[in-house]
Amino acid sequence: MAIILIMDDDVVLAEGWAEILRDAGHQVDTAANASDALDYALGRDVDLVITDIFVRDEHGQPLPDGGLRLIGTLMAKKHSPEHPWLKHLGVMAVSGSARLSGGGDPLAMAEAVGAHVVLEKPLSWEVLVANVAMLLARMARKRSGAAGAAAV
Repeated sequence: MAIILIMDDDVVLAEGWAEILRDAGHQVDTAANASDALDYALGRDVDLVITDIFVRDEHGQPLPDGGLRLIGTLMAKKHSPEHPWLKHLGVMAVSGSARLSGGGDPLAMAEAVGAHVVLEKPLSWEVLVANVAMLLARMARKRSGAAGAAAV
């Protein structure tokens, strides 16, 4: 069982994904913005963060409190002695916006700031579950490799 946080301003989507991942045996919580997600991730040993890249207000306007900020902040703190679990935190970024109006690729941006997996929405529950399992396994191998190296 992994501890997973889903950050998405679409509460219905986030809760739907959370239920699917709970059914797969994980402990899952949700946050609607990067500030709440950051508070959550810094306050407990989280294994995986799934974050939407763009968060919008009730009028559909993009907020600066989105996934790129969340990913960047988590990656910047991953070597902090106060949050040792961040070193092995998996980050999955999702976006329904394949291209920005200026031509930028938000998924490539998410990868550039540290996301391990990037996926375009909409995605099926099978794709979600498979990518979560793959990323958790990858991070577990990193964790066990680091533990083995420390023991030598």
